[in-house]
Amino acid sequence: MNVYEMLNYLGIKLKDAGHVKYPPGECMEAINDAISEVSSMLLKMDQEYFTGSVTMTPSSSGVELPDDYVFAVELSDDNGPIRFGNSLDRFSLSLDDSAYSWLYDGVSKGDNVYIRGNKIYFPESATKTHTLFYARAHPLVHAARPAAVGTATITFPAARNLGWISDVDDYYNQATIDIISGTGVGTSAKVLDYVGLTRVATLTTDWPVEPDTDSKYQIRCELPVYPNLHRIVCRLAIVDLLDDEKKEKRARMKLHNALETIADRQTQNSSGQR
Repeated sequence: MNVYEMLNYLGIKLKDAGHVKYPPGECMEAINDAISEVSSMLLKMDQEYFTGSVTMTPSSSGVELPDDYVFAVELSDDNGPIRFGNSLDRFSLSLDDSAYSWLYDGVSKGDNVYIRGNKIYFPESATKTHTLFYARAHPLVHAARPAAVGTATITFPAARNLGWISDVDDYYNQATIDIISGTGVGTSAKVLDYVGLTRVATLTTDWPVEPDTDSKYQIRCELPVYPNLHRIVCRLAIVDLLDDEKKEKRARMKLHNALETIADRQTQNSSGQR
């Protein structure tokens, strides 16, 4: 379901198709709250539905992790994967005059890589560029007509949109933008970089078919369609708006069953079953 379909579903179920009692902005807030809740549950199950990657060059003061980082999936250089250190391998983390670093008698030691706080620390011998693959937080979704479009860019509008638009740099990095109506309908693109001040998203590739300012786009909800997680998100949004305990129990039972189905499928995949 795209953002407009979700909003329409809420209007029908709430018997408020014109969104008079429950305005679109309030409905979108409830939808995004539900998406955040469900995506967090999937991440706790180690389900890597929302993944990203970033290249980094080792630094003696550590390298900051992306803002949307949740947990590491793999770190590698051109020789292959790198092992992360565990708590038993660590030397004490000390604070010197310049920065935090892994120290032993004043010198960085060990061959492992460590994550602590919002930084990743490399051994002193590491000099190559590394790629970190990680599970990332799901961005808030929205839909609108773009303020401007370029060959490999899109500018989000300042107003007249469904859902909140972030002014934080890099917030939409690695999110997927779908064109859902108008010129370019059916095409998608992934965000390489986002500048919050200008609301300009630079894409990883040129648009397959360049949309225009009359097209409608969305930030994609990346929850798996099967087993009905998009509709379950809508049901959770509805009970949030209605504050109906009875309906909430039914919605959460459906969510529980869906998550069990996903967990079972993961078990089958890991064991080679179908």
